[in-house]
Amino acid sequence: WFASLIVNISIAFMTDMMTQVKADATLFNLMTVGMMALV
Repeated sequence: WFASLIVNISIAFMTDMMTQVKADATLFNLMTVGMMALV
């Protein structure tokens, strides 16, 4: 049951991520630019 629980959590997490992709795209881009600036 533990494996299936992890799978269900992963699926739910991925679905939630897909719904937030547009909202997080700007933040992700800013983070990427910030990381590149630090390097």
